[in-house]
Amino acid sequence: TDIAMRKGLIASSDRDNRVRVSKFPNTCDIQSFCLGHTAFVTRLAWIDDKRLVSGGGDGFLRLWQAETGVELAALHLGNCIANHEVRRERAMTTSVGSPDVVIALSVNPENPDMLVAILYGHPFVFVVTGLSSANLCCERRFTVDEAEDSDTGQLTGVAFDNRQYIWISTSSSPSISAYKMESNKSESRKYVMVETIAPTDCRGLVHPRTDKPCQITGDWLVGLRKKEIIEGWKGKKRRRVEVEDDVADGSCDEN
Repeated sequence: TDIAMRKGLIASSDRDNRVRVSKFPNTCDIQSFCLGHTAFVTRLAWIDDKRLVSGGGDGFLRLWQAETGVELAALHLGNCIANHEVRRERAMTTSVGSPDVVIALSVNPENPDMLVAILYGHPFVFVVTGLSSANLCCERRFTVDEAEDSDTGQLTGVAFDNRQYIWISTSSSPSISAYKMESNKSESRKYVMVETIAPTDCRGLVHPRTDKPCQITGDWLVGLRKKEIIEGWKGKKRRRVEVEDDVADGSCDEN
């Protein structure tokens, strides 16, 4: 589901709730497994040469010691928006099956104690600190006006650049905006939009095979929930066995 490289190591994640740290280029040499997520893992990022952070379908950010796979800290982003039940309820109605899915995260390259992350279906950008001290804290969150005022606009990506600008993509136009931190002090830190980019409007394009309009949705997340797929498979198998039993019973009656 994601990969991240750092000086001879490559971290990879999967829908089996695991993060695997392997040596590179000899990737068959596994350094460690980072186990703790209770749902598929969606995003990975290195903090430094020894630690990495992951986000997943359980709504958690988890900080790992790469060499041993030991979990150093965890933070549930869904708990940071407990006072916004309306937004939470809206997200629950999506096809994802849960609002607490981390779909993007990015570590500040100039300040590796800080990262930003977003949850699917929510308009908030979460600013998380405490990576250096292994004491993860949701310092604050800010709202992208585009997503707040529109039912169709959703946050789809977030990333820091070397100027410490936070770039945010949304599913509506203008689709990419840059936010600047006005202060590095946590108590007075604010975020102001300083730049926007409006690339080709995706809503005017169609899929080359289906001819359906292109759109950004959370449908791609559904297939990652392995438990639901397994349960669906078991249900199909059970129904098939029942049909076969009925056919067999009917054949015996006829004989």
